[in-house]
Amino acid sequence: MSHGPTLVAGRHPEITLARKFLLSCVVLLAATAWAHAGVPATPPTVVSFCDLLANPQAFDGQWIQVHGHISLALEDFTLWEPGCEKPLARSIWLEYGGDEETPTKFCCGDHSRPKGKDVSVRGQTIPLVRDAQMEEFIQKVRDRRSRQANGQPCEGSLCNFYHLSATLAGLFLAAPEDPKGGSKGYGHLGCCHLLVIYRVSEVVAERTPVPLDSVSFTCTTQTWQAEMPEGAELRDPRVTGRRFLAQQMRKHGDGDLVEIMQNTISKDAGLNGKVDWTSPDLQTIYSASLPKRSSRPPKDGHRNATMTVTRQHCVPILENSN
Repeated sequence: MSHGPTLVAGRHPEITLARKFLLSCVVLLAATAWAHAGVPATPPTVVSFCDLLANPQAFDGQWIQVHGHISLALEDFTLWEPGCEKPLARSIWLEYGGDEETPTKFCCGDHSRPKGKDVSVRGQTIPLVRDAQMEEFIQKVRDRRSRQANGQPCEGSLCNFYHLSATLAGLFLAAPEDPKGGSKGYGHLGCCHLLVIYRVSEVVAERTPVPLDSVSFTCTTQTWQAEMPEGAELRDPRVTGRRFLAQQMRKHGDGDLVEIMQNTISKDAGLNGKVDWTSPDLQTIYSASLPKRSSRPPKDGHRNATMTVTRQHCVPILENSN
């Protein structure tokens, strides 16, 4: 018995084969074009932020996909994730692919991007997939209030309108290993490893309490003298500063803000001799100057030191209903 090709109603076997061949060619051409655009045809390696931070050299030069939170401030555009802190570890600096400029100023050099030209790093050209998620991501990274409630310029991430997290895909470059602890990496002063982003997904934007620029405030200022608690250890001003500030906040009617302060104050507060904190809604501001550290105990045996504390409280100006 002769066994010819099985016929399906309405189809001819030669046409079916031609369609399959044509589809294969289209897929191959698309993959080739994507690869020529700077992005490999194979999917990026999926890695957790903690694993990436713990072993960056293992992923050097690879296209990866990683999820994390975005930190944006002056001289800071980095990726982070709670619980993945590692002492003395470099951060992961972020750059956009394509011709999108970095959304912060940092040292050193000219970081402008020629329009219409994709960025090239280590001989690899990295495009930017400008879909709806990317456009949302870029915009929300930039969205921030221009000034604090008291009229002072915004610093750091204080005035950002959103806490952002996202899944980022891009080219990862590990900073060269330097036994002497030099600054041969990427980003501000060579601080970091580098992830050049070409695609984002799973963007989550959580609105912060920062008020819009259209909201104006009126502020009152109080200044007083206060003593450090007897026996306070001044050798770690970060610990001393936080404890002192919490004490002053409770004494001046802001006890309900103490926990928020402890969770949001800069980890370096106190190292420069001052402890500054602004509430997330920008309406309560504390500033205190710490005394200079000394290895010699006072003659009277006490470590009490008088400090000047300033508290500002700002309230929105209600528009005249008339």
